[in-house]
Amino acid sequence: MDDSDDGQMVFISYRNADWPFAHRLQERLEASSRGVVYIDRKIHTDDYERELLDKVRHCAVFLLIVTPRTLDEERVAHREDWIRREASLALALDKPIVLVLYEGQLLPPPAHLPEDMRGLVTKQGIKFYPDFFDEAVEHLRRQCSNVDPNLVWTAPRPKPSPLATNLPRRLEAAMPREVAESLRTEVRVKLCRPHSKGLKAELPAVLDSGDEIAKGDVRHATFPMAFPTDCDGSLLPAILCVSVIAEHYDVEFATYPDSACDDLAEVELSPDADSRTVVFDLYPKDGPTLGPSKVWVRVFYQGRPVAELSLGTTRVSRVPDDVYVLTYSAVIPVGAQSPPAPPSFPGSPAGPGFPAGAGYGSPSYADPTVAGRIGDSPQWPPAPQQPLPAPPQSWQPGAFPYGGAPYEPSGNRRTALIIGGIALLVIVAIVLAFVL
Repeated sequence: MDDSDDGQMVFISYRNADWPFAHRLQERLEASSRGVVYIDRKIHTDDYERELLDKVRHCAVFLLIVTPRTLDEERVAHREDWIRREASLALALDKPIVLVLYEGQLLPPPAHLPEDMRGLVTKQGIKFYPDFFDEAVEHLRRQCSNVDPNLVWTAPRPKPSPLATNLPRRLEAAMPREVAESLRTEVRVKLCRPHSKGLKAELPAVLDSGDEIAKGDVRHATFPMAFPTDCDGSLLPAILCVSVIAEHYDVEFATYPDSACDDLAEVELSPDADSRTVVFDLYPKDGPTLGPSKVWVRVFYQGRPVAELSLGTTRVSRVPDDVYVLTYSAVIPVGAQSPPAPPSFPGSPAGPGFPAGAGYGSPSYADPTVAGRIGDSPQWPPAPQQPLPAPPQSWQPGAFPYGGAPYEPSGNRRTALIIGGIALLVIVAIVLAFVL
């Protein structure tokens, strides 16, 4: 947009939650205006604040869409509120202001407005009702011409062909194929271009619960998307609303104060890019916790459903990876025919089935020296096993603190140890000779 358009520009100020109505009004006014109907979603520079306020300074008429949320007292009390910044600037510059009163919405008393916005209560307003939208648009055009005769209205411009505005898009959603019972899980949703990598480019992903969303878990459905256009036929971003309904879960997601989708997730879809990925948190409801579970994802545009798909998962019983039980593993000395007895630890349970200081000829038991997963031992304390065979005569129980016998190497091992010791002494002697 060049500066030559600014002299006949109509600026529309609105809350983001009122975007569907604001965009509809913008389209209708642009269809019969030789000038430009400006709305903030036309900003194409990096400096959003500078351009937006610059358009307010140069507009011919300032339109303020008034709904129950527009002049909320708590929000306009903040100087950084965008409605306050735009409206107060238009008032300070003495711009022609026309109020668009959605469904006859009235302004609050002056005492409930900041001082720099109280001038709004003296401005002319046009009431808009859904059943009389076209009549209200015509009334608004006349009002704009009254406040600024330089505005020129013409016959409606031809709209672009529907074939030029309808582009295929892909709804993608994914969740883990299996989920741990009674734990939170996720559903991820993205709106993509036909040949985009989409969600698969972000997977696999491991959730906090330990569940994994794999590339193969992605489901998709293709739908035609009718993008809005400006007066020149260029495609504009569209606001879509996404709903997730789960059979056995409560669904939560991040919300924004100015959302145009009320209780649904808001997604902005650009004509030349994928949408952001929306994450829905699923919390288990009371009731059965195991077995299959269904989830439905629906997308709405301007209040109408445009795409839908379903996901399936299986809720399973899963032992957390960080829960362990310790068991005993014996090391058998060379030459021994049987392992030594397990040690007896202070404070370990004693009694039938778990004697303190078990030795040869006694049952073997699990003991806390080596880590192992729960499930390695069916019970605690474990049941006695078959008695071990008696040790050879060379073993003398009681020679060591834990019982058992002194270590007696075999003949071959004794010879190897002697030779190794002699070799070590020779090496040490040679090194000392060089040093001295």
